[in-house]
Amino acid sequence: MAKSLSARLAGTKWAWCDNGHQRNGDIEFKSDGSTKDTWYKPGSKWKSINNCWVVVENIGGAGETQLFFNEKLTGFLAAGGTRAAAHGQRGYILSASDGKTFNFKSPDEAEAPTKVPPTAVHIEAPLSWGATAPHIELSEGNSLATDTAKNPTTGDDGKGRYRVAICETGFNSGKHSWKIRIEKPGRFLVGVVTGKVEPNWREGAKLALHEVSDAWTICVPSKSDAVYRWHESKSEKTSLPCPAQGSLIQILLDCDAGQLTFIIDDHEDVIGNLPKGEKLFPAVSFGGDDVRGCSLRLVGQEEPNVPPKQESDTEEWEKHVGKDILMGQDHSTMCAKDLEKCKQECIRRNCNVFVTAKT
Repeated sequence: MAKSLSARLAGTKWAWCDNGHQRNGDIEFKSDGSTKDTWYKPGSKWKSINNCWVVVENIGGAGETQLFFNEKLTGFLAAGGTRAAAHGQRGYILSASDGKTFNFKSPDEAEAPTKVPPTAVHIEAPLSWGATAPHIELSEGNSLATDTAKNPTTGDDGKGRYRVAICETGFNSGKHSWKIRIEKPGRFLVGVVTGKVEPNWREGAKLALHEVSDAWTICVPSKSDAVYRWHESKSEKTSLPCPAQGSLIQILLDCDAGQLTFIIDDHEDVIGNLPKGEKLFPAVSFGGDDVRGCSLRLVGQEEPNVPPKQESDTEEWEKHVGKDILMGQDHSTMCAKDLEKCKQECIRRNCNVFVTAKT
């Protein structure tokens, strides 16, 4: 099974070429998500955002840089973020995670990219849910879809399981990537649909996403169980692990190849034979079992795989601080009741506003 870019890159060392040709520094991508480079002793953080892009938070102390890697994982191009991209800075691999060394002397020898191909998976702009079935509530800029039905399997109207939420944006060419974060679990379907699919398609009318020819999905259970792929009422067991609350499901759509890839915890499953040239839309459907309150978020590529939100702490913190901390304003008055908790939260969130609070 193919490894994700994160797994392949962890533990590798690379030469950095400021002018795109001659080596003038090195960078190491550590397995703990940190970096070590020639110019910035504190180091930084890195994360892959799809199968060819990596974001380094603060490379060389110059700010965020986006690196585009070739398929062989032997070279990269600084193609976004800081001033590095403007100079066409490139790099080539020095050693792999197992200690294997490479004899490349330049980015050209390593076939490092000189530009980002138009068919490459690009960093997507934030997506949002659009059309939805009854009892699916959208919030937070329509990025969060939540099942509000009291009886999820009937949808409170007796029309059956799997009520649909469809993304506003569709794709018919190139490669695209997005992620779904499970804010609250429940049995659901996730994948892509054609423009023919309507929000009122449900199992009661034999039009659930797993039953039709216009959808390609996997079924994610609410509890630890096997994950199956579904199309036209036919299923096949995958090797994907069952994602827990707070987990991310990454989805890669290659419109030109007609392939849909699901990635969960570095495990991949590929569905082929999707229609080429037809616009396909990200979609989910709720109410596969009787677990209430399933909530799914469309997240941008920069979103980390975070642990599930602790509701009690978060709700109490939001009431305590409000929005002032996010705006960088003095919130000393709001901290008066629980200064120690405010300090702990500021440290956890890397917030510098605490220095203005009363001590």
